[in-house]
Amino acid sequence: MAISIAWRTGVNMREFAFYGPEFLPFTQVILQNAQLSHLSDLGVKLVRLYAVHARNGVNENVDRVRRALNLLDRHDMQGIVCLTDALGSAFIVRGDEPYHTQVHGHFDKRYWHESRFRESYLPQVRALVTALSDHPGLLMWELGNEIAIHPQPASGADADAFFNFAREISGLIKGIAPHNLVSTGLVNTNHIAAAGRRDQDARRLYALPTIDAISIHFYQHDGERDHAALDLQVAREVDKPFYIGEMGAFHDAVDRVTYYRDEIAAWRAAGAFTVLPWAFDTSPIDVGIADTLAFAARFPDFPLLREVIKSFAVAVARFYLPRPEPEPQPTPPPLDEPKGAVLDPLAGGKPPIATKRFVVTAAALNVRPTPSLNSQRIGLIAHNAEVIVDADTRLEVDGFVWWKHDRGWSAERTLNDGMVLMVEVAG
Repeated sequence: MAISIAWRTGVNMREFAFYGPEFLPFTQVILQNAQLSHLSDLGVKLVRLYAVHARNGVNENVDRVRRALNLLDRHDMQGIVCLTDALGSAFIVRGDEPYHTQVHGHFDKRYWHESRFRESYLPQVRALVTALSDHPGLLMWELGNEIAIHPQPASGADADAFFNFAREISGLIKGIAPHNLVSTGLVNTNHIAAAGRRDQDARRLYALPTIDAISIHFYQHDGERDHAALDLQVAREVDKPFYIGEMGAFHDAVDRVTYYRDEIAAWRAAGAFTVLPWAFDTSPIDVGIADTLAFAARFPDFPLLREVIKSFAVAVARFYLPRPEPEPQPTPPPLDEPKGAVLDPLAGGKPPIATKRFVVTAAALNVRPTPSLNSQRIGLIAHNAEVIVDADTRLEVDGFVWWKHDRGWSAERTLNDGMVLMVEVAG
């Protein structure tokens, strides 16, 4: 089934999940709400953000991204979550440092050839997707930011190694969360194709059933826009949505107001579902989250760029992939009788079971055989459906509150950050 995503405006805020002096010394966590309130006034619906910081372990990154998605959700926005930076920034998976040794800190291609991504990156991806796949603030996962093959030139074996990585990781994500969108985060396929083989490598990558959307990046000065034509052509051939994941210009190099307006209009007309300017920031001074390419308040064209973004905003619903109807589940055997219970003769000699009634508020609620994120999902319960749970089965496991019902176990909510999947109702 072809995926069609309606137009919506958005911005990049790479560091958004990591605001605060422990990661960015000149930022405060309160800046997150300030940024989103400003974007809400502009009608923005998407934020692209990075999912990891090299100082963090797996669980700390999951917690940071969950909090960021909670904030987006409260502002009626969604996030495009980039799973690592291919360049040598702070926003890489801890443990991958030895492989960021090429120009600008890019991965060395042995990362793909030797499957080094399985050491630290893959466990981080599994943890993030397992924990956050049902979050209403999530639009899409990106495999990484601007992955490229280095050193150049790329051989056929190099391109094959990257393809195998993309197939394995996108397949992992889809295996955990078939209802989540997956993209690459590429500048364009010129960066991961063998010399003389770009057409073939682009079509092979984008034909993967586990890659849902096509990413394009360009800046006014870098010439990458000219290389994007093939990716656009292949997107149309395979009937998959595409988007401009990054774009921008140096604040003092061109008339950015005209440039942004013209580029957004052109790519929207070509069928992109969004165009995301680089590095939004409302801070009046440099706090370390906006470079000279940024859409930032400290540059004089900020008020006019705001009006450009606002002029392209539309009222649009969040996007979620359609989910299959939950499969009917066999009726489970009755719960064991509690020892010492007083039997009710009107109930056929069995003790009455106290229950609670919930209504699903998530897009869909996972059913698992045990109360754990590590157990395999065995079903889904639709949004607004009722769930009757055994009132004596409440457990706190993996950061969630769990309840047992007639189909298995489901989570009610998180313990720490207020994410709610179902709510108790009277009766």
